[in-house]
Amino acid sequence: MNTFWLIAAGLVAIIAVAFVFVLLPWLRKTQKTNLAVAKGGTPILTGRHIPAVVGGIAICLIATALYLAWSKPAITTPDASQIEKNGPMAPEHIEMISALQGKLEQNPNDGKGWAMLGRSYAVLGRFNESAAAYEKAANLIQNNAALLVDYADVLAMANGKNLLGKPQELLQSALKIDQKNAKALLLMGKAEYQAGDFTHAAGYWEKLLPALPPDSPLAKQVSDNIAKARAQIK
Repeated sequence: MNTFWLIAAGLVAIIAVAFVFVLLPWLRKTQKTNLAVAKGGTPILTGRHIPAVVGGIAICLIATALYLAWSKPAITTPDASQIEKNGPMAPEHIEMISALQGKLEQNPNDGKGWAMLGRSYAVLGRFNESAAAYEKAANLIQNNAALLVDYADVLAMANGKNLLGKPQELLQSALKIDQKNAKALLLMGKAEYQAGDFTHAAGYWEKLLPALPPDSPLAKQVSDNIAKARAQIK
């Protein structure tokens, strides 16, 4: 609120200066010109008067535009830091998830709905809840590689980024369905690297690399991972 009044005061000052030093002198000259016309003279608006007129009008218009722009409330969406600062979830996210949970209570066999709930929790960093939702989705939707990979990803995040155990099993199942699933190949490479199997880690990443744009950051990361894994092989 204080910032608003400071801006408003500044704009009032700009308009006042424009009126006193630009518009007022021009109005006086105009009044004199009108008097001359009344006495039979000819009104003259020379080139040196035009900049003053245009400048005065422009300043007033700019000041008005700035006032309208600055007086509008900012529309923002909370980022992760705001969510963390304000608590586990922002109110709008609570409403969204509550609405989705309500629909799933009415239709618990909606696999796509559970997957959507899993994604929503994952975006908020609530990986335990996300994994639970993905588990229900995976039980309802069969032979979906992308779903299994996302489930493995959040399950690993819920366990300190550890891909060993069930996450790795889910990734293996996903690759049986889709051998070229990029995310599955990436995470399987990480899982094998965590297990100390650097040969298989490099192998998964080498399968992934040709599918990536050569100049992309991910391609560079994968290339670096391959080199790191190869360097560990004895």
